[in-house]
Amino acid sequence: MQCLECQTPIKGRSDKKFCSDACRVHYHNKISADYSTLKRSIHLILNRNRKILKKINDQGIKTMSKTELVTLEYNFDYHTSVFYSSNQKTYYYCYDYGYCHLGDEKLLVVKSNKKGV
Repeated sequence: MQCLECQTPIKGRSDKKFCSDACRVHYHNKISADYSTLKRSIHLILNRNRKILKKINDQGIKTMSKTELVTLEYNFDYHTSVFYSSNQKTYYYCYDYGYCHLGDEKLLVVKSNKKGV
């Protein structure tokens, strides 16, 4: 039997697939690299979106135009959750900060009051 990573002969148990822990880790890291890159890029977008909403909310701004949010490089394709209120409004959250459409390209920026969000 040969090591799946470096192709050297393996000594020991017959069901061993790698000659060392280093080869095993390297092999699995190589396999999951594409998925890790995707997760990392999505995580960066979500963090940037949250920072933008937090900055707006911390400045006391409650409403703004969608164009202004686009100018700040907010990516509307990514959010962590959606909340449907009893008054038929849809809130898009990025962790604990979110927004809802008010019409006429206006957005209401909010902070969640839920614990653990």
